[in-house]
Amino acid sequence: MPAGKWTAHTVEHPLHRAGFLDDVAIQAEHLWFALLDQAAGLSVRMVQYIGGEPTLHPYLPHFIGRALSLGMWVEVCANLVRIRPPMWEIFEYDGVRLATSYYSNNAAEHEEITGGRGSYACTKANITEAVRHGIPLRASLVHVLDRQDIDGARAELRQLGVTGETRVDRVRAVGNGNAVGLGVGVTFHDPAELCGRCGTDRAAINPRRHRDPVRDVPMADAP
Repeated sequence: MPAGKWTAHTVEHPLHRAGFLDDVAIQAEHLWFALLDQAAGLSVRMVQYIGGEPTLHPYLPHFIGRALSLGMWVEVCANLVRIRPPMWEIFEYDGVRLATSYYSNNAAEHEEITGGRGSYACTKANITEAVRHGIPLRASLVHVLDRQDIDGARAELRQLGVTGETRVDRVRAVGNGNAVGLGVGVTFHDPAELCGRCGTDRAAINPRRHRDPVRDVPMADAP
């Protein structure tokens, strides 16, 4: 996997079960460091931390620091609902950027998709905070509902000061897509839903440090 990207799943569970952090992952910081060292040895240029919600992991600042020390770029893919105040300083490090998903400029519509009451206001506020701190941020506009206002969401991101990439995509019938009402006639785990780059220039590592062939969160290109 030369000059590729590496995705680390530091938290196994979604936000509504955030109290159940993966015990193995928490207890094995040195093993994650060893994996990062191996990735650097393979000329991996970028690591992306996703979840669940990686910002809830107590060792995330250590993982970010280790990757940076090895010369890799870091992207933290977060829902930006709850960010601990000390994390903003970590996100300001040179070589770190944020990524998030945004669904609508309508609170009810956004929260119907996320399933989290108040998530729209929290995510919007933290996007504003990221912009204020000058942290690079990209957003994925994921089309889930037929009536969803993707154009309104994109316009609102620009109004909030997001100048980074805003990528539009649809829910795919792999990974977490199984939990979303994708409609009649959709075949789950259809290989045609994949990007076709699995095992070539990218890999996903689950919380128990095993390689997964694919995940449903898109990755940015390394700078």
